[in-house]
Amino acid sequence: PMEYIPSFINRKLGREKIDYDHPMMEKYLEKTYGVTVYQEQVMLLSRALAGFTRGESDQLRKAMGKKNEKLMQELKAKFFEGCHKNPQFTEGCKRANKPAQDLIEKIWKDWEAFAKYAFNKSHSVCYAHLAYQTAYMKAHFPAEFMAASMSRNLSDIKEITKLMEECRRMKMKVLGPDINDSSYKFKVTFEG
Repeated sequence: PMEYIPSFINRKLGREKIDYDHPMMEKYLEKTYGVTVYQEQVMLLSRALAGFTRGESDQLRKAMGKKNEKLMQELKAKFFEGCHKNPQFTEGCKRANKPAQDLIEKIWKDWEAFAKYAFNKSHSVCYAHLAYQTAYMKAHFPAEFMAASMSRNLSDIKEITKLMEECRRMKMKVLGPDINDSSYKFKVTFEG
């Protein structure tokens, strides 16, 4: 979730202590600094903490991805029951001096927030790659990038307006139509 991004960054940069809700979670959240980032982590954690089967953990992933509230409530009850039955989980709570019920509720609440934005790892990598390429194009070829973005949104005046505001912010002129120089789509002029 968006509210965990500052914590993720601060933990990565060493400005915040990496904290795991339960010792059993470290194995699965170590690479993401104690923050649940990927659907696969929820699947693995549900199996480790609550004894979910592979099928049940996949059901949880699907329920999160499809925002299926009814199925989420069914799996919540199963998760709570499974955690209470797991001696490793209850022992870890005792050692950490955290009431099991409170910890289970916290973990589930975090997962519900996570479910609103959940992606699997491969999709996240693809989106990150695309975001990097887009940022590179905007930083190094700003006029071409904005012309392409505006051309892509020709039928959406609200989006065109936002993009024109962005051009102004970037101190880039957007010229009006010119019978001698205009094209069907936006383009970069020789003068920039």
